[in-house]
Amino acid sequence: GLTADPASGVEHPGTYRGLAEKAPYLKDLGITAIELMPMFEKPQDGGYWGYHSLSWFAPEVSYAANPDPLEIIDEFKAMVDVMHQHGIEVWLDVVYNHSGEGGLWREKQQADDVNLDPITSSDLGNYEPKEVTGLYSLRGLDNQAYYCLSEDNQTYWQVTGVGNQMRANHTPYRRLIMDSLRYWVEEMHVDGFRFDLAPALGASDSDYTNWDEVSRTVLQDIIDDPIIRDNNVRIVAEPWAAGGNYAYQIGQFPSTSEAASAGQAKAGWYEWNGRFRDWWRAFMNFDDWRLNSQEGDADGGFLLTGCDRYYGTNGRGPWASVNFVTVHDGMTMYDVFTYPDKRNGCGPLNPVCCEDPLSVWCDLDSGENHNRSRDWGSDANGEAMKRQLMRNLFVGMMIAHGTPMLWAGDEWMRTQLGNNNAYSTLSDNAANWMAWGTWVSNEERTRMHDFVRDVIRLRKDRLGKLSPTVYGQGAAFAWKNAANSEPPDWSSRHLMIHYTDDVGGPPLVILINLERRDLSFTLPPGTWTRLVDTQRYFDTAPYLDELDGRTSANGSLEGGVEVTGEYTVKDSSIVI
Repeated sequence: GLTADPASGVEHPGTYRGLAEKAPYLKDLGITAIELMPMFEKPQDGGYWGYHSLSWFAPEVSYAANPDPLEIIDEFKAMVDVMHQHGIEVWLDVVYNHSGEGGLWREKQQADDVNLDPITSSDLGNYEPKEVTGLYSLRGLDNQAYYCLSEDNQTYWQVTGVGNQMRANHTPYRRLIMDSLRYWVEEMHVDGFRFDLAPALGASDSDYTNWDEVSRTVLQDIIDDPIIRDNNVRIVAEPWAAGGNYAYQIGQFPSTSEAASAGQAKAGWYEWNGRFRDWWRAFMNFDDWRLNSQEGDADGGFLLTGCDRYYGTNGRGPWASVNFVTVHDGMTMYDVFTYPDKRNGCGPLNPVCCEDPLSVWCDLDSGENHNRSRDWGSDANGEAMKRQLMRNLFVGMMIAHGTPMLWAGDEWMRTQLGNNNAYSTLSDNAANWMAWGTWVSNEERTRMHDFVRDVIRLRKDRLGKLSPTVYGQGAAFAWKNAANSEPPDWSSRHLMIHYTDDVGGPPLVILINLERRDLSFTLPPGTWTRLVDTQRYFDTAPYLDELDGRTSANGSLEGGVEVTGEYTVKDSSIVI
């Protein structure tokens, strides 16, 4: 989908080669790693996203410019090599928790004794007894050894939400996982892996409903593996699943064991930080959301400093927190400020609901219901506010300690028309692909792209301050209020963060004002240079009338305005 649109300008659209052709764009933006959604071999009806793997050793043939099996491998390797030449790591989103083998899970079944409207009801289930299930490979080799079955061995157990859960901690499949990872590292030169529904890999093999002691599971095998360690491979968890007693395991993934890390610094799992996503969305959209408001047990200060209570207890650092606000299974950033509710029914992003509403791919309840989204209006003022809030989210990811992750296309305001779960096979269409032509000719979108490039560069220039690798170390900073004194009012929506020393560059002041009114901040003594101001004025006429409308005026990393004394931070904006 990254390059399938003709406007992508690549010679080989929709392929590994096409992806390689986008390396210069990614490098220019400042990207250092690209995470590919699943590209292991999948069924023909395996979904646009590809989360139904059939082989954990074969790259998907439909993503290759040349379908010859040996050419596919060479093409994939060449893509990785091109990315490396541009200083970009290649990470794979891998699915080891379930497989693409299946039978009736592809179709919705209705219970005989329930009278439901098949067009509108979400109470249609997927039923898969062993007698009718499809066979591709592992089920034909040893069904019971590879799959989690019910106690009577008649049906397939699952906490994945899609069926077909694998016995990740039973010897045959546990070995397959490790062999697969080593293959992609040693033979295909991959730099990292993101594990779909990773808690399922920590399930006890004697009781699939429960999370096992992590040191006894394949989760520990992965981070201890010498090939993984010697190649500095990034290991990333999606720390939630769809059910069982271990559905949300944020902060629970392991670091290297004492034996594996003997004489070396500890390594450990990165984790997608869903609480960062949800807290920052709420901070932007909800007028009553405060700095001390909690998403789960996380508030604003905790999330800005890398969540030590989650990741520091077993020797991991702030880097373990993968900070994001949007990703494939959710709304785009533009849509977070445009649609108060998801729109996952019949439409361009999910035409299966128009053509075949009984399909398993048309699930009217699919996708997150609590999106923390809001419609800020479609007039000029509303659109300007959306762009301002988007700039705030990009800044939030870049100033927070941890590892920032962007969803491709957000940098130029991509929309999915409110759909937050466009995963089906028929969603592989022009409405869902990256619409490169929609932004290069649009000044608002090109300004957003320019701004994102600026704030990525700002972070890289000040990694010593904004990206400490060890909790409690790095540049000193203070939490302050608008009057430049301590402590701040954590029950408010405004905050000053003052990096006070010269570690990692000169002192830095970050002024956050999510009040819905302007607020004057007293700056620390001295002369300061404004680097970023996300306010609407710099992104609208008349300010832009005499400027290049394709270049963002919200970032000024060179030649910024000098400021002393006080600075008025406009409503709902952030200044650095």
